Amino acid sequence: MRETYDLITLWDADLDPSDPVFGFSAATLDQSEGAVFQRSIRDLYVPSDRADDWIIDDRQVNEVRDVFGDPATLPAFEAMVAEVGDRDADPGGLVALPGGIAKEGESWEPFRDEYATMPRDPEKLLEWFRERLAAYGDDDWIIFQNIGHFLSTDVMPAELRAATLHTVALLSGVEVARTDGSVTTLRMESHLDEGSEFGDLLVSEIDINTESGHIVGGREVYPHRPTDLLPAELPWVSWTVDFEIVDEAPQP
Repeated sequence: MRETYDLITLWDADLDPSDPVFGFSAATLDQSEGAVFQRSIRDLYVPSDRADDWIIDDRQVNEVRDVFGDPATLPAFEAMVAEVGDRDADPGGLVALPGGIAKEGESWEPFRDEYATMPRDPEKLLEWFRERLAAYGDDDWIIFQNIGHFLSTDVMPAELRAATLHTVALLSGVEVARTDGSVTTLRMESHLDEGSEFGDLLVSEIDINTESGHIVGGREVYPHRPTDLLPAELPWVSWTVDFEIVDEAPQP
């Protein structure tokens, strides 16, 4: 599974110029003079036996796709990357995860042990997700976002995957944004708290290939950002997911 991410990195030129990292790590949208639009690629190798090692390959160098604002942004970004190399490419980014479990105990399949008992009826399954994700909030956007990430790994049993996709249609505020061939894009709006640096609205989308049942992309857009530094329609983050069956994975 290849995940391609496009994301925004902000730069505040007024922060300590002696620290090339701080101008990026502490930047906020309303105070930034520049922004870098970059692309990163990560490969995940999922074994046919899920109990075997999953392999993450995160060694690829990020690509700068565009730069906005102050012309000094790109040299500052290059200085930051030179200071913190793994912000661009991680030489140690080839890692084996036994059974798909990260060192922090997080699983690429958080509900794997419950697949057999999870409801296949969409309405009951939606309530199941509400209970499991209640700790993160009661907004339907939480379920929309999490389902998008759960299914993008493509490891659920087929009938459970189908039921999970149907639960998305039951969420409050979900609508079909567009259809392009076999790919249908679902959209959900979430209103932000007053005073948010990103404006008052977050628009989340997920792209579903209705022929294969795969989630093949998504994006998050803040269309009412209180700045003209970035084009309003440019996603804050977007991603695509591509799948390919291979005979072997690279080994750490």
